[in-house]
Amino acid sequence: MKKLENKTVFITGGLSGIGKECAIEAAKEGANVAIADLKSDLTDITMAEIRQENSKAVFVECDVSVFSQVLLEYAVDGIRINAICPGFINTQLLTNAGISENTDLKKYIVGLHPMKRLGKSEEIASGFIFLASADNSFMTGTAIEIDGGYLAQ
Repeated sequence: MKKLENKTVFITGGLSGIGKECAIEAAKEGANVAIADLKSDLTDITMAEIRQENSKAVFVECDVSVFSQVLLEYAVDGIRINAICPGFINTQLLTNAGISENTDLKKYIVGLHPMKRLGKSEEIASGFIFLASADNSFMTGTAIEIDGGYLAQ
């Protein structure tokens, strides 16, 4: 049985990078996926990729910086809400910021992590699957760092 069979996950920022990887992995694990993000050129492409794994995936246009749009408290109803705080993850976001192009800056950022490397979206997605699964049924309202030891220093 898949870890998220017949469960629903709601992912903010799920159209690209880490969020997209989490959405695809959750769909592979049987989850019904709801993506909340700003509508962009990526919306149709990303949703098609997610729907290849689970056709029930839906997109909800949402700006998480607007408090009234994410007011998302429901523990009494069995809905768990947790956050992942990633370190520097090797995604398009870093490339867009010029980090992958600037080797001195990339070396500096890598050096800030005790593991001496950048994280991968797949590593964050694995943590997400744990948070969303029954293996973690009593955790809610928690922020978990998946950052290669960055904050532990």
